[in-house]
Amino acid sequence: MAERILSLDEFNLSPTQAPAQAPAPKAQTFGVIEGTEKKKDPFTGEQNKAAGFSLRMMEANANMNSVMDSGFNPINFKDKILIEQGPFVPEFAENYLVSGKTQVFDNAALDFAMSVLRKESGAALTAEETALMFQLYIPEAGDKPEEIAQKRRARKLQVVSMKSMAGKAFDRAEKDLAESDDGGAPQIEALEILKKRAQTNPELANKLRERGLIE
Repeated sequence: MAERILSLDEFNLSPTQAPAQAPAPKAQTFGVIEGTEKKKDPFTGEQNKAAGFSLRMMEANANMNSVMDSGFNPINFKDKILIEQGPFVPEFAENYLVSGKTQVFDNAALDFAMSVLRKESGAALTAEETALMFQLYIPEAGDKPEEIAQKRRARKLQVVSMKSMAGKAFDRAEKDLAESDDGGAPQIEALEILKKRAQTNPELANKLRERGLIE
């Protein structure tokens, strides 16, 4: 049988025609989930450093002033004499009987001086630099009342200056500290143990009373 020749219209409608290709799928893109993107710190590194030093200086200055306002004289040799510890005193609590106020003052004075030096130099500190900070800000033997008052004001001005350098970074650092502060639980626990021991030990009670740690 002779083959039938398709017309052009019939050829275009023929089921043997290859199907049209489907469009290529679009490539998927992935973005950052809202709320998880890394935020740029609005403060500079110098502001953040100044904020940290400001907090240290504020606390150190407050501790020094509080101890001196309670009657402690940092330039009086008698106030810095260490009390002999008895065999009944636990090792971790020695400092309470040594001189609580002396320890608080000395630690605060050193922290204040180091904070000023670290911000100004940022390098290894020399003995001469440390001595100079003490001469400028910390009461020392031989200081007259007006010199002690002048150093107190100098510390206050240094704190204000450091806070000014930190700007709003100080507010953030202060908030972070308040949220993470544990209130110094280890020291409180040590003192409570000594108070309990003092109830049955008159000698220990007298020493704690002399240090102003109990009534």
